[in-house]
Amino acid sequence: MTKTVILDTNVLYDIGLNRVRIEDVRRPGEHLCYSPISIIELVSKLNDRSFADRKAAAGVILKHRIDEFPDPESYLTEKIFGYKLAEPAPSYSDAIRALATAQSLEEVRRGVPDYEAGVRRSLNIPFAATWREGVEQAWEDSLIKLMEMEIPGFQTWYAEYQRRRNQKKSLPKLRGEKKEKFLALMRSKEGPVPILLIIACQERAFLKADRNDLGVPRSELAAAIPKIECYIRMYTHYMIRLMTEGVLPRKNDSGDIDFFLYSTDDDHIVATNDKKWIDIADAADFARRIRETGSRTHNQTTKKIRRVDDILTIAQIEAQFASEWVLVEAPQTNDSLEVQSGKVLCHSKDREEVYRQAVVLRPKQFAILYTGEIPEDTAILL
Repeated sequence: MTKTVILDTNVLYDIGLNRVRIEDVRRPGEHLCYSPISIIELVSKLNDRSFADRKAAAGVILKHRIDEFPDPESYLTEKIFGYKLAEPAPSYSDAIRALATAQSLEEVRRGVPDYEAGVRRSLNIPFAATWREGVEQAWEDSLIKLMEMEIPGFQTWYAEYQRRRNQKKSLPKLRGEKKEKFLALMRSKEGPVPILLIIACQERAFLKADRNDLGVPRSELAAAIPKIECYIRMYTHYMIRLMTEGVLPRKNDSGDIDFFLYSTDDDHIVATNDKKWIDIADAADFARRIRETGSRTHNQTTKKIRRVDDILTIAQIEAQFASEWVLVEAPQTNDSLEVQSGKVLCHSKDREEVYRQAVVLRPKQFAILYTGEIPEDTAILL
């Protein structure tokens, strides 16, 4: 059977910026696809600094005629649970064409003309940003709530972290007997956690389903479960990581993990360069569903300071180090002195640690960036 390779957003960046060849991702006879998740990620944070990189990523889809998968909810509805869609899954091809062919961000907002088709395509960037922020925030809040309920001392630690954003104390995590009980609960295939995740997937499928076609036989529901086993196991091990390794959830992880909804069998694999997901897939016994591409991502350890030493674009920095302080050496800037790319020396959620590293490393030219919402009393240094 022909393998289908689903490209995550960072792989599209890498191909578009000539860091990875398409031949290194697609083997002869394989079928490449992208998810609307990538379109939301590309459009929602589109600005003057990131326009060129995001345009290049969209151009990969257009140039190589990469096919579009349905959005995750539509895919769950029709392909996983077998319900009839109330409406056809929306197509994002116009958004891809608009971004890939636009000459500037202003043209994206105003409308990109396609004289051959006789249309003008524009992108509603604020809507995409608001929608993404709402979905990701709700997802992050639900996991933080779970951590507050289950991890001793976490609620107090997180309240202080929210207030100061440079919390010095180590992030609490499950230990001892409480950790062992949690691990046993999470690793049981018949336990409540996998069942709750399956129910959550079915509820997402209901969102797009024809209400007159919800009477799916039990046999078909049972057949759906193996199709989302990879996703369930990946999600389970992601939660184990949060609860036992002293790691906070990151908003963009909600979209990243949804790529594994498309991995319904060993012939549907996800191409990524993110070591975090590669490691989680290995722990979940689904390494066969991952195709590792490129030579990097940031080191997913629990250290406060992480050394990277990679040259990245601003779009990649924002995507990979969300809501973190980043030390960039030899930054390349535009006419407005906005950082466009540079060598990432280190990153951390602790601002003071990054400042200390700047003193220790003493780069000749550098910038310290914050990739989240800038606090009122904070300045960006160049």
